[in-house]
Amino acid sequence: MSTAELFDFNAERKRRSNRMENQKLGYVPLYRSVKKTSWSKDVFLRTLWEDLLLGAQRKPRTVNFKGNLWDLQVGQLVVTPAELGLSLCDRNGKPTSRDAVVRMLNFFVKEGMISVDGEKRKGTVITILNYAEYAEKTDNLPAHKGAHYPAHNKPSDGAASGSDAAHKGAHKPAHHEQEGNNNNIKRLSSENSRESSNAALEKFLSAHPDAFVYSATGAKWGTQEDDRASRWIYEKVCV
Repeated sequence: MSTAELFDFNAERKRRSNRMENQKLGYVPLYRSVKKTSWSKDVFLRTLWEDLLLGAQRKPRTVNFKGNLWDLQVGQLVVTPAELGLSLCDRNGKPTSRDAVVRMLNFFVKEGMISVDGEKRKGTVITILNYAEYAEKTDNLPAHKGAHYPAHNKPSDGAASGSDAAHKGAHKPAHHEQEGNNNNIKRLSSENSRESSNAALEKFLSAHPDAFVYSATGAKWGTQEDDRASRWIYEKVCV
């Protein structure tokens, strides 16, 4: 019988579940795709784009929005520019204006990233073009896969002006550029750490198919029989 050590089984299973779910939801390809764009340092555009991707439907469904039923397909979401602005606040908690959000959405439309349809007051249906590319599992991505939208690597004729106009006067470009750099560094470090941890854990599970409980690194593990034995010992000690 291998050496089994008592620890929080539920917490460990939850951590592993979260890691697997992150891969299924495409957080890694999302980050990589955004990083390669010409506007990635603009924190307002980047945050709005991530909000759209994470809010889009992963399967067809009917939703109730503002008292109306909307039949949404994969990669679609229904929202209003004003509500999107509530998630884009400055350091003082002031949300981005509706007009500024509309300009940013128009920028994404011009870049060929989304299409917009619907009445402005009742709701706007936003479709993420090529949404399936962002929902890929990490395992399916080549090490050096190109950008999902080649045109994003080069600023369009009006890309810079469109980006600046989206929130001109609302913040200082230099400040947000530095903030964007810091966020990129933190996220890159986090993604590298997560991918390395996932690879090591998957390698461990492949080599030890009978492992029932194990630590995050796989250094300590036990079979289902070990788990039952350790619980029996624990109960005896607590009596």
